Amino acid sequence: MTCTIVTAFSLSSIVHVSVRKLSARSVACLIAWTILISPIFARSSLAEEKAHGPTRALMSMVVSWLSTNFDLPESHAYPSIEFVSPTTMAAIRYRWPQVSPSDNRSLPLSGVSELVAVYNDTNRTIYLSEGWTGVSFADLSILVHEMVHHLQNVGQLKYSCPQAREGVAFAAQERWLSLSGRTLESEFGIDKLTLLVRTNCLG
Repeated sequence: MTCTIVTAFSLSSIVHVSVRKLSARSVACLIAWTILISPIFARSSLAEEKAHGPTRALMSMVVSWLSTNFDLPESHAYPSIEFVSPTTMAAIRYRWPQVSPSDNRSLPLSGVSELVAVYNDTNRTIYLSEGWTGVSFADLSILVHEMVHHLQNVGQLKYSCPQAREGVAFAAQERWLSLSGRTLESEFGIDKLTLLVRTNCLG
């Protein structure tokens, strides 16, 4: 994938004006550029990156991309971000009460064997793995997935079951990954059958 970015725009113009006018692929390039190249977003160390989490500019662009490509509200009331260990993430997830069939709580985003992110509706917080750096399309797709749940929560969108709610998040994540020729299966081991089970109301 080749990205050509014109840098003769102000940051505010990029974030608040240009995103809606760009193609999905161009937005993907722009986000990748802001993280990997632009000194405005570059962190001096991985520790500092984790301390701050995704920048507001990055989350703004993700929100604009999601609202443009999916039926989601464009809310710039951003979630809190916390980095936690796999053990802590599992404790956060499984400490929640058992969900009912009509509950709209988001399910944890996981691959075949481990949790990689969780969104908590109550405190509007995205919990990311300590290994998340935000410097790959796979990492950014995790943020995209969880931002879907945040917008669903903020917009008070209702679904027939938690799996239906996941369907939108996985669709957004898959489309994001496809911009760089990747898939949920190649990056997270989530094959089509697993995806079918996780995104369809079963009984």
